[in-house]
Amino acid sequence: MEALTAAGLGLLEREGMEAVTLRRLAKELQTGPASLYAYVRTLQELHARVLDRVPADVDLHSRLDGDPRARLEAICTSYLHVLLRHDGLARLAAGVLPYGKNAIA
Repeated sequence: MEALTAAGLGLLEREGMEAVTLRRLAKELQTGPASLYAYVRTLQELHARVLDRVPADVDLHSRLDGDPRARLEAICTSYLHVLLRHDGLARLAAGVLPYGKNAIA
């Protein structure tokens, strides 16, 4: 699953959101599109998995004890920096509700 998600993120960064399709991803992984359905059921699920991979880079552990607002601002700033480092991710984030372990964290 990690290879699938990494390949999807690579496509997003190199070619934009429109390139992140099951058919294009299958070509990238040198397999048939039908074989990807063992890992994801829909294109939206693929997009959610790609989107969930990146929040692992968000700093959730800012040492701003006692000031919840400052901590929230630091987390949001970190998330913004992550989105800006991955071209196309902000556009994907605007249309997909991530539900994986990184998004939940």
